[in-house]
Amino acid sequence: MVDPRGLRFTAAVTSVVLAVVLVTGSGWLLLAQTVVFVVGAVAGVRYAPYGLLFRALIRPR
Repeated sequence: MVDPRGLRFTAAVTSVVLAVVLVTGSGWLLLAQTVVFVVGAVAGVRYAPYGLLFRALIRPR
């Protein structure tokens, strides 16, 4: 079963990161977001960085 809060959390963090990339033009931040996408696609949702962050910080509450 998937916690819908995790999906919303991941979408929110991704949106904020990409908005900051648009405002600042930071190539490094865009590269970091790309790495997050690649890790999630290759390793799976369980090991995606934002998923790990969600499980460590948000879900325990």
